[in-house]
Amino acid sequence: MMRLMLLTLTLLLCSSAIQPTVVRSAAGENAPLQLLRESSVIGNKIEGNERIFYLYELTRVAVRIPSVDTKTAAAICEDLFVRAFKMPDGWDRVAAEKNALVSLSARDPQRAMILFLQVEDPRPQSSAAGLIFPEDVRADAAIDIFPNYWQSAGRDGLPQIMKVAEHIGDTGEYPYSAMGLIIKELGKIQDDEGRAEANGILSEAMGYYQRGSALKFRNRRDEFLELLQNAKSTVSNAQFASAVELFVDRLLNDPAPAERYLGEIGTSRGTLRFTDSNRAFLFRVFHFLSEVNPRRAARLSQLYPDLTQADGNILYAAYTVGRGTLPESQTTLNENLQRSVRYHLESLQQTNPQAALQVAETQPTPGLRLAGLSVLLNTDGEPDALTKSIYQEAMQQVGRMPEGIAKLSDMSQLAKTAYAVKDFSNFYALSATVFEKGTKAFHDDSLARRQRPTDARPGYPELSEIVRFAASNREDWLVERVREMPDGILKAHLLIHAAKGAAEAEQKPSADGPAQVAGIK
Repeated sequence: MMRLMLLTLTLLLCSSAIQPTVVRSAAGENAPLQLLRESSVIGNKIEGNERIFYLYELTRVAVRIPSVDTKTAAAICEDLFVRAFKMPDGWDRVAAEKNALVSLSARDPQRAMILFLQVEDPRPQSSAAGLIFPEDVRADAAIDIFPNYWQSAGRDGLPQIMKVAEHIGDTGEYPYSAMGLIIKELGKIQDDEGRAEANGILSEAMGYYQRGSALKFRNRRDEFLELLQNAKSTVSNAQFASAVELFVDRLLNDPAPAERYLGEIGTSRGTLRFTDSNRAFLFRVFHFLSEVNPRRAARLSQLYPDLTQADGNILYAAYTVGRGTLPESQTTLNENLQRSVRYHLESLQQTNPQAALQVAETQPTPGLRLAGLSVLLNTDGEPDALTKSIYQEAMQQVGRMPEGIAKLSDMSQLAKTAYAVKDFSNFYALSATVFEKGTKAFHDDSLARRQRPTDARPGYPELSEIVRFAASNREDWLVERVREMPDGILKAHLLIHAAKGAAEAEQKPSADGPAQVAGIK
């Protein structure tokens, strides 16, 4: 079987022979702080909006590396915040403002909360379908900033949190999801005052949801559902029932957004596909409705028979949209949905490993099955038979896939699995191919679409992930490949991801073997 896998890979690569070599780094050469410094030397030469995008990536990683002191990390965040206001007016500008504060809140939540009110009101995002509001980016930022501030200020910080939430709601879309997290914190206090405060927050949120436009901010249903999920165990039964009924009323009466929707919901009873977003959300909230109003639930299940399957545990809910009247191929929608499913599977394996394994076995492609099995890649023991079986199947299938980003994404996942099953030869070969093909895809897109942000370019997600993964396992050869690149935007960004991986490596026990010293150039 291994001979077959190596033969498949030979056909897959179609590149120059790869010669293994031994790479040993000087002490501290690949330390996270050193890699960030190397990135900054290049990043300081980047100008315009690309400088903003670079600083966002830098702040996001720097604040989570312990060797970067808080004063330095906070200064980088505030530099991004100030620079953001100098960008042209629009979506990217407001997003950059909030991104700076999300990172800052990880180190200095008090300061981030003070600056939060300065973030500008929402701006529309330009798309092929015109100007749209996918979300109020301030509400998204609050998901990080509010809990970080709560951990710092405690219950005494609630008035300030509510003040900012009301400001966001009055000038855009209320931060439903973030306030659900605060309700959850109040539930931990377990006193009558906390429950009363939680009821008050949910009542306020319901008022904003009832008054708000169903068509302006596209993620408001996601956010309100997350609010319900976090509030259930804390608020009164009557308050919760009213909120569920409100959500269902809006789903049944509001027009669906003008979009081509494709959703997939994985349950303990099977997988369902939806092309109507309101129907998909109704399915997701149906178990709550069945609890608070069984008669209404029974009537709705007669109108919509798929609701009879909603009694199973929902393991993940993924979707993608093509907005407006412009045609979008079904192939593109399916590819985007697969990316969304992959993301949700990787998240699920962090919170519910057994459910991730269950879902992984039902996925249509080896790449998606491996994503669901990634929980097994983090164990110190021998990989189980299921992982090896799917890996062997994937090795045989990936060579037959047409060239493109979907194949590159599967190869990136496959490389990580090769490492887990200790097939180091194929790990090196796959990683090198992802690096080469990802770099080419990135540079080709840079020539064709000069205005596209770095992190939106084809190849970038796969490059950043394989570099991070290699560095997190002390595979210094790939970090050296990044260092050998010509100075530029891509190199600066990849060094950040190498630093992120190196920081993860510092949290792992050192071990001897090929993973530490062997590599390729």
